[in-house]
Amino acid sequence: MSSTYDDAFAQVQELAATFRANKTRYISPSYQEAEVRNDFINKFLIALGWDVNHNTQKNPFAQEVKVEPGVIMGGSQRRADYAFYISPNFRDVRFFAEAKKPFGDIATKDNYFQTIRYAWNKQTPVAVLTDFEQFQILDERGRVVSGEEIASEPRDVQRERARRLERLKIRAEEAHGGNAADIEREYRETSERDQFLARELADLTASSEQLHGLIDD
Repeated sequence: MSSTYDDAFAQVQELAATFRANKTRYISPSYQEAEVRNDFINKFLIALGWDVNHNTQKNPFAQEVKVEPGVIMGGSQRRADYAFYISPNFRDVRFFAEAKKPFGDIATKDNYFQTIRYAWNKQTPVAVLTDFEQFQILDERGRVVSGEEIASEPRDVQRERARRLERLKIRAEEAHGGNAADIEREYRETSERDQFLARELADLTASSEQLHGLIDD
């Protein structure tokens, strides 16, 4: 695990140099996802301070990185490549990362859908899609939907939207019926999480840009 920012930067520089020196091999169709994870992505995460191999966090119930954890989606279990937690909360996933082999552009609809779906099912605001050469930070927090779009939605989607609004209304009414403290605490915890994730997102974006520059040099 890196002890300082300079140590981490030096390790990432070395990884980028290795990738650049042998790029023809690494972007070939025969170079597989499992290989890029072992050769680069795991080492990149370790350089950033994540205990990917559980060399320090040996308790399986108190580990900030889980490799290929099961995620229930549509009644079946799928496996994300990485799930990240922040101590001491090892129950709620902070963000997922999905790895791909560095062959072609990873910015595809299928890759985006797969990665965002993991985040959506666990209600995590962001997810990372990477093949080491490229990093995509995907924001899963939604967007503004116009009235025209709502009107054109299928009836079942509209009904689900109405149910969500009703649940929000009930929660608001509960806040005036003696549960205000619980609502306030939940809001505060969510706000703190979002602030932390915003900082993480900024750091990941900056790191991605630096890494891309190192590989291109």
